[in-house]
Amino acid sequence: MKKLWLFWAVCVSAFIVAGVSVAADSDDEGEKFHMREVSLTPYPGVGSWLDWALAGLALPGGTRANYSVLDLSGEWQGRFVAREATFPDPTRADEFAVEVDADVIVPARKLVWTFGVGSDDGFLLEIEGGSFSAIGEQGGGYGFTTSLGNKLMYDSERPHAESYAVFTFDGPGKHRIHLVMFDNLGEASLEFFHAPGNRSANFASAPYTLVNGGKKDSLRVLRHRRGEHGDH
Repeated sequence: MKKLWLFWAVCVSAFIVAGVSVAADSDDEGEKFHMREVSLTPYPGVGSWLDWALAGLALPGGTRANYSVLDLSGEWQGRFVAREATFPDPTRADEFAVEVDADVIVPARKLVWTFGVGSDDGFLLEIEGGSFSAIGEQGGGYGFTTSLGNKLMYDSERPHAESYAVFTFDGPGKHRIHLVMFDNLGEASLEFFHAPGNRSANFASAPYTLVNGGKKDSLRVLRHRRGEHGDH
C-alpha cells in the first residue's frame, strides 16, 4: 500500500510541475500575426515616408496585439469585409506605424505566390528566402509600388489602394514575413492577402484569400515566440 501511495504521489507531483511549465509558457500565443503599434512625430515634410515610420518603430514600447488574419480597416471597408478588426490602439487615429512579424510554412508543391497589400497609407513587405518579380497596383496615390529583391513597398501617402507582386520562394519550409505600415492623416487600413501561382496577367481579379485565413489555398502562420526575431 505504501508503494502504491508513493507511486501516486510521484504522478501528482509530475502533473503539477507540468502544469506550472504550461502556465509559464502561456507567453506563446500560437498561430497568429504579432503586431506592434507606435506613435510617430509629425512628418517633417521631406524625405522618405518609410524612413519616418521605421525611425519610430526603432524605439521601444508601443501597443501590441495578435491577429489571426490582417484585415484592419479603420473606417475603410477594403476587399475583405467579414473579419475586420481595429488597430492595437483604437484611440490613435493619425501619425502611427505598425510592424508585423510571422513565420509562414510554404509547401514544396507551391513555391510561387502572388501577394497583395491593401493599405492607407504606405507599407513595406519583406519576405525571407526568395524574391519578388512582377508587380502591379490598383487605386490612387502619390507614388508607385516598387520592389527590390525580397522587399515590396509603397513609400508615400495614398487612400486605401492595393499593391501586388509575384514572389518565388527558394524552397519549402519556414519563411519569415515582416510587414510595416504607416498612416499619416485621415483613414487607416491594412489588408494582407495572397493567391497561389503567378497572377500577374490580371492582378486585381485573382482569387485572393487572407494569409492564414484557413482556406485551402492559404499559407499557414507558424507558432511564433515573442522575441524570436529580435522583437522590441
